[in-house]
Amino acid sequence: LDLRVHLTETLLLQAEVFQGENLASYLGGIGTMGEIGAAGGWIAVTVDPSGRWRFNFGAGLDDPDDDDLSDPDQRSRNGVVFANGNLSLTPNLTIAFETMFLETEYLGMQDGDAWRQQFAVTYAF
Repeated sequence: LDLRVHLTETLLLQAEVFQGENLASYLGGIGTMGEIGAAGGWIAVTVDPSGRWRFNFGAGLDDPDDDDLSDPDQRSRNGVVFANGNLSLTPNLTIAFETMFLETEYLGMQDGDAWRQQFAVTYAF
């Protein structure tokens, strides 16, 4: 199920929820091949205050059915919270910065979490 709603001229809400099996081709089920059941989704808000700036805030979850997992090293849940900003320097040149917090749970191992930051320069031609 997908949702895309323009709340105002400068505010966009997007979301997706999923449930099913064998979702690796769609980046669901923790990317595990086979008949893994999973549910999850994501939500994001885009704020576009001007023609030059755009900001995105959101979160996502991928939660496979633990009964379908057998390897203790397998991920049993992934979650992310993120924020990013994009600045169009010219119609073709954009710079962006993103920060995100990722949390992963495993069947038989200690949970892991990480902060990640990314910087990008995009030239469209």
